[in-house]
Amino acid sequence: MENADERYPGGALRHRGSDRPGKTPVRISASFPILGSVGLLGVALAAIGLYGVLLCSATRRIREIGLRIALGATSYDVLPLVLRQSVVWVGGS
Repeated sequence: MENADERYPGGALRHRGSDRPGKTPVRISASFPILGSVGLLGVALAAIGLYGVLLCSATRRIREIGLRIALGATSYDVLPLVLRQSVVWVGGS
């Protein structure tokens, strides 16, 4: 690498950011936190929407769920029914 320095008139070759030891050579843009916040907001809104779909599905089938529980079904038996219907609603939209 020392021979390469002699071939270039600018002197020593340096990597970007090498004049600041211990610092990251590439500057992080100020827009990254804003983009991250927008992404986080989108994920939160999607989670709220999925919660609404699950709630609607369970509310519409409350009598069926109550009857199954009265006949001896556990919550682990009822949960797949609600989740399966919700997946169909979300996937079919």
